Amino acid sequence: MFGHGQVEGFTERYGMEYRRAYYDEVPDAELVARHERQIAPLLHCRELFAQSYDFRLYDFFTDDGWVNEDVFAYSNRRGGERALVVYHNRYARTRGWIRTSCAYADTSGVRRLVQQTLGEALALSHDAARFLIFRDAVTGLEYLHRSRALATDGLWLELEAYTCRVFLDWREVVDDGSRTWNTLAERLGGRGVPSVHEAMLMLVLEPVHAALRAVLDPALVASLAAGTATRDDAGDRVQAFLSAVRDLAKRRADVTIEEFRGDVVDAVQAFEKRADAAMNLAALEAHFTSPWPSDARALFDPHDAAALGAILGWCALEALGRAYDPGNPAECATRLFDSLRLRGALAEAGKRLDLEGEECWRAAARVRVAFAHAPSAPGAPLSTAARAPALNWLRDQDAAWLAGVHEHQGVQYFVKEPFDRLVWWRALSALLSLAADASPSPQALRGLERDIAAACEAAAVAGYRLP
Repeated sequence: MFGHGQVEGFTERYGMEYRRAYYDEVPDAELVARHERQIAPLLHCRELFAQSYDFRLYDFFTDDGWVNEDVFAYSNRRGGERALVVYHNRYARTRGWIRTSCAYADTSGVRRLVQQTLGEALALSHDAARFLIFRDAVTGLEYLHRSRALATDGLWLELEAYTCRVFLDWREVVDDGSRTWNTLAERLGGRGVPSVHEAMLMLVLEPVHAALRAVLDPALVASLAAGTATRDDAGDRVQAFLSAVRDLAKRRADVTIEEFRGDVVDAVQAFEKRADAAMNLAALEAHFTSPWPSDARALFDPHDAAALGAILGWCALEALGRAYDPGNPAECATRLFDSLRLRGALAEAGKRLDLEGEECWRAAARVRVAFAHAPSAPGAPLSTAARAPALNWLRDQDAAWLAGVHEHQGVQYFVKEPFDRLVWWRALSALLSLAADASPSPQALRGLERDIAAACEAAAVAGYRLP
């Protein structure tokens, strides 16, 4: 039951006999939003809470063994649906167990008082291979627990002052070897996560992420920048990275895409050539008719470990795209960037290369943007795809963030300096191709230079507004 003004947070309370309100009150927007976020979804589950046959009320036993009467815990069931609600009605912190229900009247035969465990009340399995995933409707977090542990020992909770937990969407999963739920449950240790299935995917992808981080190991990148390591050292690690992805594709086709259609050895050799070219990027400026802006020099400085690491990360992803599909490596790399969750691995590698704050995430986003919009990048062959309008690629979420897209008086603008920086970064593939040649083609150089200037000019003509 909701009283008048309860959702809106009004102070005035009156019944139906009132013809009008005596106070002129404004609804509490935050309270209304909280009702919409936390209470309204439960109203759609009212059948789960309506009947009382499977309703059970529980004592909350603290770790010291006494019952905390300030904690109200109850469960209910409707068919295969389950709900467990816990509320701490005190300004304090407590922790303890929900194990056994309070006594209730059993009317199935001789009337008597009985109790049930949490496992019995929720019909939980004692199979050691079965695990339960459930979601807290208040926080949105999901939890993973071994079904046998919940059935035998109950659920341990730590509750802050006036904390409420509403556990819904209970579902069972089985540890069959391909998905090691036991390992994930031990790692989480009862901690909630936004998505248990996403956490499982990250666990499955750990070997791939570790192999990519090894390519961008700070010691290796620093040695390459100082000229004390060879491209073969990085090539071996890229081969290990590609092998890790290939092994995963054989075991879990649902995680990646299709089988490798290219050759890993060829892809590694292409990476090594790109790595050699990366060391010559700074020297390429002398072949341009105009000096490079300072941001471009910083992006392509082979003696700066963070800059070189970002370039090598791009080269490693290009090698992966080549191994999967030599005919279309950029599109393939974009898809794998997302499906293999490589953004976090690249950002972590950037952090280890001393990129601070958001810069490590910006470096990872730049890598994806370069592949996602390769056909319209400066220096890209016109035959690869029809060129999109000059600024449409800024509709991409990563590109918009990197270019500082923002809204003012209903118009979306972007910022000149980060946009120009991104234009130069998108030219990386063409720049590496030119840097790999001891005598780069003057025609290709002029064409790339025109493309970069045209992209920057298009932004200026548009007034740095999104189309």
